[in-house]
Amino acid sequence: LNQREIKLGEALSKLLELETELGTTQGKINTAQAQIDSTQNRLNSVQVELERSQAELAISQTELAISQTELSHTRTENSALAAEIAAMKSSKFWQFREKYFALKRRLRYLIKPFIFAIDIPTSWNIANGNFQICGWCFNTQSNIQSIRARVGEKIFAGNYGMAREDVAAAYRQIKGAEASGFAIAVSLNSGQHNLVLEALTSPGKWQRFATYSLVISPLQAAIDAPKDWEQKSGTILFAGWCCHPQHKIEQLVLCIGDISVECAYGNYRPDVGKAYPDWKDSAASGWEANVAIPAGNWQVLLKATLENGEVALFQAPLPLIVRRDLGSGNWKNQLQTATRFVQVVRKKIYERRIRLGGRLLPNPGEIPRLVGKIISLYQEQQSKTELAPSGFNIPQTIEPYQAWLQVNQWNQKAEAYLKSRLNTCRGTLPKISVVMPVYNTPIEFLEQAIASVTNQVYQNWELCIADDYSTNPDIPKTLQKWLTKDNRIRVIYLPKNSNISAATNTAASLATGEYLVFLDHDDELTPDALGEVALYLAENPEIDFLYSDDDKIDINGQRYAPQFKPDWSPELLLSYMYFSHLCAVRRNLFEILGGMRVGFEGSQDYDFALRVTEKTNKIAHLPLVLYHWRATPGSTAVTGAAKPKSFIAGEKAVGEALQRRGIKASAYQPEWALKLGLGLYCHKFPDLGPSVAIIIPTKNKLNLLQNCLTSLEKTTYKNYQIVIVDNESDEAETLAYLEQIPHRVLKVKNPDGKFNFAAINNCAAEQIETDYVLFLNNDTEVISPDWLSQMIGYAQIEGVGAVGARLLFPDGRVQHAGVIHGMHHGLAGHAFKLINKDDGGYLSYAKVTRNYSAVTAACLLTPRQLFLELGGFDEIEFAVAYNDADYGYRLLEKGYRSVYCPTAEFIHYEGTSRGFSDNPKETANYRQKYGKKVDCFYSPHLSLENEQVQIQARRIFLPVGAGFTV
Repeated sequence: LNQREIKLGEALSKLLELETELGTTQGKINTAQAQIDSTQNRLNSVQVELERSQAELAISQTELAISQTELSHTRTENSALAAEIAAMKSSKFWQFREKYFALKRRLRYLIKPFIFAIDIPTSWNIANGNFQICGWCFNTQSNIQSIRARVGEKIFAGNYGMAREDVAAAYRQIKGAEASGFAIAVSLNSGQHNLVLEALTSPGKWQRFATYSLVISPLQAAIDAPKDWEQKSGTILFAGWCCHPQHKIEQLVLCIGDISVECAYGNYRPDVGKAYPDWKDSAASGWEANVAIPAGNWQVLLKATLENGEVALFQAPLPLIVRRDLGSGNWKNQLQTATRFVQVVRKKIYERRIRLGGRLLPNPGEIPRLVGKIISLYQEQQSKTELAPSGFNIPQTIEPYQAWLQVNQWNQKAEAYLKSRLNTCRGTLPKISVVMPVYNTPIEFLEQAIASVTNQVYQNWELCIADDYSTNPDIPKTLQKWLTKDNRIRVIYLPKNSNISAATNTAASLATGEYLVFLDHDDELTPDALGEVALYLAENPEIDFLYSDDDKIDINGQRYAPQFKPDWSPELLLSYMYFSHLCAVRRNLFEILGGMRVGFEGSQDYDFALRVTEKTNKIAHLPLVLYHWRATPGSTAVTGAAKPKSFIAGEKAVGEALQRRGIKASAYQPEWALKLGLGLYCHKFPDLGPSVAIIIPTKNKLNLLQNCLTSLEKTTYKNYQIVIVDNESDEAETLAYLEQIPHRVLKVKNPDGKFNFAAINNCAAEQIETDYVLFLNNDTEVISPDWLSQMIGYAQIEGVGAVGARLLFPDGRVQHAGVIHGMHHGLAGHAFKLINKDDGGYLSYAKVTRNYSAVTAACLLTPRQLFLELGGFDEIEFAVAYNDADYGYRLLEKGYRSVYCPTAEFIHYEGTSRGFSDNPKETANYRQKYGKKVDCFYSPHLSLENEQVQIQARRIFLPVGAGFTV
């Protein structure tokens, strides 16, 4: 028994050893597995980057192919030109030409005896005052004995006679060319100098052969614009960079001849920062200036005032050549037309004299006919059609969205890129239930709608269909066919016809996914739609409601009319259902709200959007076109007028939303929207509410102030006062007028003697006790009497921090319809500037209430206490310009919105009261502070080239993670 116990103990001991070894081995296996997983993750990341690079390479290859085609055409044209040139060279004329130019070269040597070149320095902007001038020089008429440099009275002797085989090879016929090299050592103090190079010739006389203007300064700079140094007279944009190795630049002035203009300095230049990492503020060394320049040859110079008080200079290497602008018309053609006209008239006069026996003057009765004849003759000499020359084909214009589609094609590489992002997503990808009510859908479109779901790259979905008792027998057959194809499709048949709201709710009752996506029965999802939605929700799991961009698709599959939307804009949603498609909502939130409400058919989705955004503020926008809205006859995709009941339902939805939110207003559809068949809504607010002080700064210009005050008399709002801020008026007529008007007048002086718009308004706001302040320019004129009722109505909505008006130029074009960030190389611009007042602009944004990042202070309403809490307008950085944009951005950072109110309409005589005077320093301050800002209320697919809000053909990439890149 003991032996058995011993053996059993030994076996147990071995078993324990084996377990220990097994545990050790398992640990090694786990470690190895972790290393494999880590390696796999790295491989996946590399694969993502590789596929993105491949996508970019494909775009580059396409561009290369286009360039190669163009190059081939150019080569063909060059070959034809070469043949023509060869034929010309064989002609007697060409031989004569060659002899003429040979003679001309010989004469040049006689007239200009010095031939020379400067090798060093390559630029006459020299950092160190001790430098060398090296080059070569010879005289075609006599020998050079010595060379020197002269600056004023200072003379710097040089060495002459150095070997230059390259010069000898180029000028074999010139004696002494082989020993024409020279070098001169120069020592100068910092500053601008005029340097003269002189040569001692055989007769013993010093002769000048070159003159240079040079600058000794450690300052480094570049002028990037204009690229072409031959320009037409007028305003020219100059831009570049400038920095100093030790000192900060306080002021930069661009000098062109006698013209001096202060530059906007301090623009972000990361390229310069990398090139000069140790130099003072090199990464913020960008500058720009607009200068009006007349015709002539001009030396261009930069003068930098440093923080220690010194002035450093930089001189452009070449002079700027500005030629007189002879106008946009072709003056040569006009001259030819006039010449032909005179010739024809002379011929007709001669014919008349012969016909009438020498009589030239007409009888009185002939004059009207002769005048008509002369006009007809002149018109015959002009080009009636303005056709292109023979053989020239005018390229067809490309519709902007078609160009956008070319850049954003869905292909195998795009699909592979999406798959790689899905495979490497770190978050939990949700199950998505696609909800689709069906009723008598054309079978072709129903098939395409269902296929657009089954063809999704993302696979974790289900399609929930409710047939609302279709009378077409092919509908159930089609649905049954798809049921057998894919078990992720669920169908329920309603026992009787109800409506789209009830059918949608029934379809949603089948859902088991975390999120619902709504699909109309004849529309289509893009292949990447659910994948992009799933990725965004996985990376942002707190989001309750997500919407994307969309476009329309006709019965032939042609895509058009994209809706590139802003990020969450509460006031825009009160104007119309801008969410449109695609919309994804958390399923339990849909159920809490009771789904779609019966009684809002035609606008049931609009009503739901208004209700869901009252329940949650976790709303996000995906700036990708993920949905095709089918445009068929009778569809609201073509026009809302196709279903007029939808307008009534939409108005009801907005009205009830206003009531639920405690907003004292009613909703109505404006006449212009009715005429255009658009489901857009305005809001009517009462004429009584909180107190408002209208602050109007003024200086002299009495006629402007009187016109403004007279127009304010038509204001229907009851609770307001007018406060005139007299900013140092000195005209007797103005001072007398201010003494007798019934309004409060505040005397405010400019701080430090300089006009400071921000300080003037801040001072006034501090002395007022009203609930709201409204800043109004004195060069404005009221158009709509209820303007203040409308603005104060929106101002009282929770979360609104500022309200701006719609401003028109006197000629009826739009001056301001909101502020867009990023215009004019990263500055702020006015939306829809210069479009006609009757033009709604892109997606009717110019005529509907919506949010912008900021609104202009020419007419800006804001809560007085909030204005003071934020410190008012920035008096230091933005004394005159950009203070309104800066205030709007600061509001946004604090969680407040700016609202554009198109029903508050003014004429703005912009620039009349003070003129246009953007300070370059303020421009630089703006770019430094907001250069990297992205405007959340302006789609990345829209252009920043101008204010007209146009589609820009660009592609954005959505990597795993929040945000997007362009």
